[in-house]
Amino acid sequence: MKPSTSDRAVARPAGSKQARIRDKQGVSPVQFDAGRDRIIRRREVQRTTGLSRSSLYRLIAAGSFPSSIQLSANAVGWLEAEISAWIAGRVAASRSGNPRPASMPAQP
Repeated sequence: MKPSTSDRAVARPAGSKQARIRDKQGVSPVQFDAGRDRIIRRREVQRTTGLSRSSLYRLIAAGSFPSSIQLSANAVGWLEAEISAWIAGRVAASRSGNPRPASMPAQP
């Protein structure tokens, strides 16, 4: 039996100006512009940042890295613009002589 349209999620068209991104807490205040931004998966985030998987999730738990977006039951992604902004912040902090933000504890 085919599910009715009321039983399944209705996706916005790819050309729509803005779509709300849902995260684990519901609707996020972050606006996603389908024409300018894209969602990248964990492996690409790791390649872009140079972080290992465990470091990535440790920073998320500490609140030092952008949270992931739940894409499906088994898939998460990140907004590319948020990852780029995080990298820019790390570069700026490093250049200012403070490479470790207060929310990122020193490793023993």
